[in-house]
Amino acid sequence: MGKPVEKKTAKLRAEERRKVVAANILAGLSYRQIADALNISIGTISNDVKKITERLEKEQVEDLSQALRLEIARLDQLLNTLWSKATNGDLSCIDRILKISDQRAKLLGLYDANFNINVTKGVDLQKARQERWKNIAGIINAVLDDEEEELEDFADGASDTTDPTD
Repeated sequence: MGKPVEKKTAKLRAEERRKVVAANILAGLSYRQIADALNISIGTISNDVKKITERLEKEQVEDLSQALRLEIARLDQLLNTLWSKATNGDLSCIDRILKISDQRAKLLGLYDANFNINVTKGVDLQKARQERWKNIAGIINAVLDDEEEELEDFADGASDTTDPTD
């Protein structure tokens, strides 16, 4: 009976630690500074940041997806309302339909430079957006890793007494 309780306690501690890690990352501290302050390894910090990023990604994708579906539904309703007038030759309705269609295409990312449609396979917009968020998270992690390496290089260089410009 002790193991489930210990497991829950460990999960709670990890969650509390992740909150502290997130706050420190937002405050601009490096992985090393956070690790030193919490007396844990940089690897643990890295894992915590990955977990935090994955959660944020998922939440943002879900929020974005919900907002996108709502906005597309609104635009579709407007298109349906104007359609019969436009097909009967009402030029102002045709103009509005073109503007609504343009907005709809922008929201769906149809004008994105990397958006390619393979007619035989179709397009999974949700998956494309998730891939885009993964790429953004990868860039953020790469920047954070580069910052950490630069700080380590700086710390190593600070102990060096030779001038690198000589």
